[in-house]
Amino acid sequence: MNAPLFLCRTLVIAVAMCCPLFVQAQIAPMSFEEIMSGLPDFLKSVDPPHDSVPEGVELPALTLEHCVEQALQNNEELLQSIEDQAIREAQAGQARSGRKPTLTGEAAYTYVEGMPQSVGNPLLESFIGSGTFTSEKGQTNMFLRLEQVLYAGGQINNAVRAAESLATAEGWRYQVTRAQIEAATRTAYYNALLANALVTVARASIDAFSRHAKDAQTLLDAGVATQFDVLRAQTELGAQESALENAQSNLEIALLNLKRLMAMPVATPIRLEGLVAWPEVNEPLDACVAQALQYRPEIQALEGARAAAEYTLEARKGLYKPKVAVSAEYNDNRGGGTLVPEGMTYNAGVQWKLYDGGMRKHQRLEAKAQLRRTELEAQALLNTVELDVRTAYRRLQEAVVQIRTETKTLELAEEGVRMARIRFQEGIGTQTETIDAQLSDIQAQTALVQAMRNYGVAAAELQRAIGTPSAPSLNGEPESATQPE
Repeated sequence: MNAPLFLCRTLVIAVAMCCPLFVQAQIAPMSFEEIMSGLPDFLKSVDPPHDSVPEGVELPALTLEHCVEQALQNNEELLQSIEDQAIREAQAGQARSGRKPTLTGEAAYTYVEGMPQSVGNPLLESFIGSGTFTSEKGQTNMFLRLEQVLYAGGQINNAVRAAESLATAEGWRYQVTRAQIEAATRTAYYNALLANALVTVARASIDAFSRHAKDAQTLLDAGVATQFDVLRAQTELGAQESALENAQSNLEIALLNLKRLMAMPVATPIRLEGLVAWPEVNEPLDACVAQALQYRPEIQALEGARAAAEYTLEARKGLYKPKVAVSAEYNDNRGGGTLVPEGMTYNAGVQWKLYDGGMRKHQRLEAKAQLRRTELEAQALLNTVELDVRTAYRRLQEAVVQIRTETKTLELAEEGVRMARIRFQEGIGTQTETIDAQLSDIQAQTALVQAMRNYGVAAAELQRAIGTPSAPSLNGEPESATQPE
């Protein structure tokens, strides 16, 4: 290959690879005021998205934050996560019970028909006393045993620590689910706003093309226009009617999805607040990544799982060590004869399993493999978290560029419509030019609304990807980000 050509291509590739970083560094944050300044006037006063209700029925407007709050209170997936945490807490309580003594009681009554009442030897009976050596037909026995394990090679303590670590990890998984539900609810809300805006665009377009179709028919009747102009206007009118049906379907589906996230019956009519304050993101990318690596609940949850794996491995090592226990027993036997012991009995013993066919060895190897797997998963998660933040941040910046670009495009399209109408009225323009200008205006409006929706969704996703320094607990009290309940 020609050397200068090769160098030129290499330079082009290098510049192309660096361009995203250069663009990312140059894109300024976008305020809510700047977003609203580019919103078309007719969209600022449009009716907010809502279900169909009988005429005269007023529905209270649900704000974005109200929808998020209701989803966090009622969403079934989040409620399941709360029960999962309760299960882990109960398992930790089961493990802690191994540190405490066990008390066992037993009582029984036994009646044996035909039980002999003498030993059959007069000499022995005269020596030990008649009726004391043999049992009676009816016997009552009460037994009470108290046992305490003193040493188990660390198995009990490590099992407790492992269960508590898993309970902590489950608490962080609850925070993961909570963040996902919040992001999904915000996205569903923005989707409803987008669909509603597209319904408004489609209705305005139908009005415009209805006028075009009437004008074309009038000009055709006057002998100025051709049949093609009429067909073109009617074709575009039909396309906009189809677009309106599609937008209405999308709005209905978006509202259904939002109600699903809020755990509301699908038949319940709702009405959303039309305009929301899009969040502003002013933090640099590196700060967002650093915050995510510190506060993302997935990382905290996996740290709890890693700690549990370490304690489980230590517990498996304890299987090779002896177990020491003491016990005290009390027996009350009535009718059993003198050979059945009564009163207190004390025991102390050591149990040491010397060989079990390799069971302990493979249990230890399983625990070591689980620990290694968790450590590898933790490293992969760190990379995934950083990728999530960088992707969401880039999507946000992309939406900022789209909003600014489409705002200018819409201004040009509206000016094009104005000029096309003037040219047509003065007789120097054609109906086709006017229709093309109107289509460009519709496309610009649609693209701007889509860009605004993308900005809101990207901001919600970035918020989820970063995490929060303080996560609310299950009872609503604020808690430290490093120690969930």
